[in-house]
Amino acid sequence: MAKMKCHYVAMSGLMGYLPDTCQSFNHFNDAVEFLVELWEDDNNIESDLKKYQYWERNLNEHDLMCCEIVECDCNDKECHNDY
Repeated sequence: MAKMKCHYVAMSGLMGYLPDTCQSFNHFNDAVEFLVELWEDDNNIESDLKKYQYWERNLNEHDLMCCEIVECDCNDKECHNDY
């Protein structure tokens, strides 16, 4: 089986737990757009994701929400998606 080209996995959830949202994309900017739409109420998310591939926000004194985009080159891009 031929190796797939790089894809991008966009994840979001509470820090320290498995992501509650996970989706793969062929293009980095599509992954950024997905997470920006998910967290549209925060002005810094787009610039932070583009620069660091990571963003976080305190929800309250105990919970920290984070988003991350990682590159992957596995053979099954769809295995990341949380249908």
